Amino acid sequence: MSDADATANFIPFLGITGVVKDRFLDKVVDVEFECGECCKKVFGGRLALIGNDFILLSQVHLSKPILVKAFSAGKLVVKEFVESIIIPFDRVCSIEIRAKIC
Repeated sequence: MSDADATANFIPFLGITGVVKDRFLDKVVDVEFECGECCKKVFGGRLALIGNDFILLSQVHLSKPILVKAFSAGKLVVKEFVESIIIPFDRVCSIEIRAKIC
């Protein structure tokens, strides 16, 4: 592959943000992200807002808080429930929409 081909296939950061907005905005998602030496995973938050450098997840229902688990060295170290969470976009490892199982 030539350098020109590699450049043609490069998706800039703003391109990724656009894909996230098109596919994930207003959906219930799970998000994995880095936080210091820990890895955190958010379960069941609604992707409410995508800023220039962050995402905001909020509760789907007032009676159902968002679950956040923190892992260190592969072990669960903290489990908490939150109403909303702001995650810096550059810390995000993955954004997932769960498959609907019949």
